[in-house]
Amino acid sequence: ADTGELIASFFLDLHRRRAKKKPGFWHAKIQDYSTALGTERSGPRLPAAHIVCDFAQPDSNGQPTLLTHEDVRKLFHTMGGALRHLLCN
Repeated sequence: ADTGELIASFFLDLHRRRAKKKPGFWHAKIQDYSTALGTERSGPRLPAAHIVCDFAQPDSNGQPTLLTHEDVRKLFHTMGGALRHLLCN
């Protein structure tokens, strides 16, 4: 049943910044689910992950950048890996 309870968190970084991060698509866990590391007041520590993509920035005229088929494939593959971490114990 949908209770609206928070079960996990993820952070999404969509655009490439060559000087700031390596190119490509990847996900990484920030923290795992843990009842031992949680507190009585806040409950268990919930899983969290970040998802990093390499999409081009919108152009200077504000026109959006369209995704290629390969971009969409990489996004779904990366998101699937992150969801596996977030939703499986």
